[in-house]
Amino acid sequence: MKLATLALVIEQPGQGMDVAKRFTARFGKVMRSGPSHIYAALKSLEEDGAVERPTLGAGEEQQRAAYRATRRGVERWRTWLSTPTSGYLSDVVVRMASTTDPALLLGLLDDYERIALQEARLLPAHSPHLGEQLLLDEAKAFAEAHVEFVSRARVHLTALMNRR
Repeated sequence: MKLATLALVIEQPGQGMDVAKRFTARFGKVMRSGPSHIYAALKSLEEDGAVERPTLGAGEEQQRAAYRATRRGVERWRTWLSTPTSGYLSDVVVRMASTTDPALLLGLLDDYERIALQEARLLPAHSPHLGEQLLLDEAKAFAEAHVEFVSRARVHLTALMNRR
């Protein structure tokens, strides 16, 4: 969650509530989180030196400026995007939503496909229990949909890269 939050601050500096709203809009389908979690992530990122939030004004008029990424934060985010994923589709999806770089996205699609195929191979072929068989059939359908998604996304990204 911290690095997804950092990605949003890199993309556009903002106040904590603004970052929380953008987090929900971008990552809400993959990660459930409320403003308190985002504020905690921002505080941790600030302590790590990945974001900063300067103070503006003096005395009673002091206000905190928007969170913005530091050079260290940008380097940390780039390293995260380029390191191997954890082996979970949700990790790959969060990384995909954290970048607009077509070359990085193509690499992440490779990870996504590898993980989806690995998960599909681990599914048993049949179950003697009818309800369990239905769940296996559902899991297989999802695996097929994941592979189809990768195929379509590759075509789309390749076309975008060729236009540049």
